[in-house]
Amino acid sequence: MEPTLVKLEIIDQPETPRHPKQPPPTKMTSPKEYNVRGFKVTVAGKPAFEAVGFTRFVRLDGKAIAAFLKELADSGLMDKLAATLDAPQQVWVCLSDNEGRSDADCRCTVSVVKSGRHDFSRFAEGELFTLRVPESLWADFELGRGQTSTDLHRAGVYNLVGEIGYRFNGAVGLHFDNEHEEADKTMHFLLPVVEAGTETPETISPSARGPLSTN
Repeated sequence: MEPTLVKLEIIDQPETPRHPKQPPPTKMTSPKEYNVRGFKVTVAGKPAFEAVGFTRFVRLDGKAIAAFLKELADSGLMDKLAATLDAPQQVWVCLSDNEGRSDADCRCTVSVVKSGRHDFSRFAEGELFTLRVPESLWADFELGRGQTSTDLHRAGVYNLVGEIGYRFNGAVGLHFDNEHEEADKTMHFLLPVVEAGTETPETISPSARGPLSTN
């Protein structure tokens, strides 16, 4: 299936209650485009949304995530997830924290951004996982011709956003990418950010922040 929604397009999302320690509402200003050391970066505000899909706690050992993706692809579950909308859509890989587990480095969620038009009725109850993502500014790194994910990671996304006056939004504490797709697809790496100097609750626990994820 050819994905066309390469941005985090949020549709029909209800307002999410705000924890008192969360930063002020994100100003939904017009997208700002930058060229940072040859990488195209677009920064824009997005409201809270839900990402729905399959999840697993994994080690960052260079093997576990690839094995999880292969399992989903070989079983047909990746295509089944992509078919939950009657139009082409992007399937994202989201890495978030390990929620205190000692046997994993992070949670890996292979997901689509939920809208009111999605139909998840073909899945059994509890088969899919829902990740609740707070509103934030997002830096969208779009790789151009000849650029690879290795190039981006060597440059360092945290360093790159710092060069344009932003930093990682630890209150959101995750990222999305589509590195798993074929080489001829445009790669996007989506990082939640705040303007440099903005105070955010970097260490709010999931229970204090409110449930960011539910089965």
